[in-house]
Amino acid sequence: LRAENITASGIIATAYQSEPDPILWCVTANGRLLGFSYQRANQITAWFQRTTEGTFESIAVVRGSGDADRVWMIVNRTINGTTKRYIERFYPTAQAFDFDTATDFCYLDCAKKVTMASGTAVSGLSHLEAKAVKVWADGDTIESKTVASGAITLSAAATSLFVGLPYTATIQAMPLEFVLQDGTAQGHKFNAQRMQLLLYKSLGGQYKSTSNGTAYALEYPAGTTAVFSGRRDQHLRPDWVDAITLTFLHSDPTPFNMLGYVLKSEISKQ
Repeated sequence: LRAENITASGIIATAYQSEPDPILWCVTANGRLLGFSYQRANQITAWFQRTTEGTFESIAVVRGSGDADRVWMIVNRTINGTTKRYIERFYPTAQAFDFDTATDFCYLDCAKKVTMASGTAVSGLSHLEAKAVKVWADGDTIESKTVASGAITLSAAATSLFVGLPYTATIQAMPLEFVLQDGTAQGHKFNAQRMQLLLYKSLGGQYKSTSNGTAYALEYPAGTTAVFSGRRDQHLRPDWVDAITLTFLHSDPTPFNMLGYVLKSEISKQ
């Protein structure tokens, strides 16, 4: 009744987080990390999963002193051909939904925070040796690098940065259903024309449709460099399909909070 397929491999460890939102964390036998959001008063029960470049082996929650509990985990990673086990945690500002301090955005896995005198040479990254990493520098710059001899060289000087493994957050909406005057819209063709997104303190992101595997960047107001809140119209490529299923992607080390979207489309008469 509660998406039984998501735990098919079995659960080997659990931990419960109560703040800022109640989540039951579960580590599966095949190394995935599942979350079960549970708010009984609002009748919210929802599974989601987090994957990483490696496998999760253990999970623990420690009561936090601020607005969020501390979620710790053991992750098995292959680094430069060698198996490593790291003790990692969700970064506190991300857990507390702090989207106002750009220099403290940490949306990367196995990340390290580096504070240094202004420069381009960044060392102390041996834990990510030979890995393709992303860099969030000075709260406004994204770079992609590969760690060599425990170091990277930035394209521009920086003083505060996070370096870590990138990941892609994915939201796939359910196929849209319309109620027509003569009954269900099932069996009709749909042609999506545009959509309006409602975003909250977001930067970056892409979308794609079922019939077109190409991912297109979300359109922000010209000159946007900080997180954006508000509505944005996105024009879609016309295409008649049997069902409309939109997928939203985000792989930058910045926040992305999509509160909802409205889709404008045509429905065939046949």
